[in-house]
Amino acid sequence: MDEVKKKILTGAIEMYMKYGVKSLTMDDIARELAISKKTLYLYVVDKDDLVNQAVLMHLNSEEMECNNVFVQSANPIGEMIDLIKWQFKNNGRMNQSALFDLKKYHPESFKEFLAFKDRVIKPRLMSNIRKGIEVEVYHANLNVEFTVQVYMHLIDFSFNQNVSGFNNIGKLMFELVKYHLFSVTSNKGRKVLEKELEKFNTELQQIL
Repeated sequence: MDEVKKKILTGAIEMYMKYGVKSLTMDDIARELAISKKTLYLYVVDKDDLVNQAVLMHLNSEEMECNNVFVQSANPIGEMIDLIKWQFKNNGRMNQSALFDLKKYHPESFKEFLAFKDRVIKPRLMSNIRKGIEVEVYHANLNVEFTVQVYMHLIDFSFNQNVSGFNNIGKLMFELVKYHLFSVTSNKGRKVLEKELEKFNTELQQIL
């Protein structure tokens, strides 16, 4: 990819995640990236095109990182803790209005986000649940499909602007993943989970 285009798309997605999408104009993007609007329009048609291209590039990057999180492991609970770390790194400071703006004002980009969840997140979660049942750290009688659907709804819930008590989306995601894990873990898994959370809580202080 052309370096200037990469700079534009990377800068745009960072600004959208920080400030939301609706409030930012093409002038804002050009000024923040220290380029002229003329240069900006050499690479995009309009704001909708900029949002679409930036979201697609971001999701492609997220997919590669997600593949590194959900590795073949004998510890499915550790995978989910790594997922929390990944979410903190990538979405921890995201403006909660960003996804709402995407859904309302840039529906094609929002469809890409939904497709990403179904194509990338869902199958990896299903694999995680199956592995957890197999090694007996998750309840043996879990309905895999239903459990994953519930978790997918928790992802959507993390972007709810009306949830109070959290000053960033990373902390909310952390609580939601904990909620999920305490719901699915067996007695054997609960012991593993508590150790993993104790270790992560120490790391969390450094992240925050």
